[in-house]
Amino acid sequence: MGDFRKIPDKIGYAEGGSRIPKLFELMNALTDDLELLFGDSDLNIARRKLRGTKEDTVEVDGTITDSISGDEVFGAEVEMAVEDGDVSLKAISNKDGEYAIDAYPGDYDFSISKVGYLTKTQESQTITVDVTKDYVIIPYLKVLETNPEEGEEDVAVDADVVLTFDRDVEFGDDEDAAKAAIIIKDEDDTEYDVLGVVIVDAVATIDVDGPLANGKKIIVTVPVDDSFKADSVDDAPMQDDFVLTFTTIAD
Repeated sequence: MGDFRKIPDKIGYAEGGSRIPKLFELMNALTDDLELLFGDSDLNIARRKLRGTKEDTVEVDGTITDSISGDEVFGAEVEMAVEDGDVSLKAISNKDGEYAIDAYPGDYDFSISKVGYLTKTQESQTITVDVTKDYVIIPYLKVLETNPEEGEEDVAVDADVVLTFDRDVEFGDDEDAAKAAIIIKDEDDTEYDVLGVVIVDAVATIDVDGPLANGKKIIVTVPVDDSFKADSVDDAPMQDDFVLTFTTIAD
């Protein structure tokens, strides 16, 4: 009778790998019991159809890199899901962005994910031999700096709000939609209109219909939807609403 310890070494070790030996014992004990009922030959045929053997597996490996910096991405999860099935294999990229998965030949849907990045998918991939599959994943759009700065005090009541992003940006839809989406209010919930938004490369300048109230905490909320996105083929949005607070100068 075949030994279930021929399950590929890398399967199951990403999480809870310490329980795998116990699993082998249980599976082999179950095999012995079933063998008495159905016979060795039939069980071997069924096992090979369901699980294959070590020699049947192929290795899928590759490197995950950041689309903006070009750096290797540590800690990205690569998932191979059996197409039209409930089984999936996973691996986590190492410090060099590398991953490797032992899999059985078949059709798989790939998914590459990491916090701070858009999830990349690739469906209906037929895997029959060892193959290298490198992936480039796209980080969400980020605000790198602002003027006024977060928490700044004594800001002029007629100041514009300037956002500098990590790459060139454009409007999520158009300027009118961005103007309507951005919310500027003070601590007393008095709202201020946005007169216009000017974008130059990675910098967006928000023209506030001031003057703002003196000596008040001002909250600027830039929502994910209808505001800004990366000016590139990926159209990456921000991951979350961006919030900036500062305090205007007193009388």
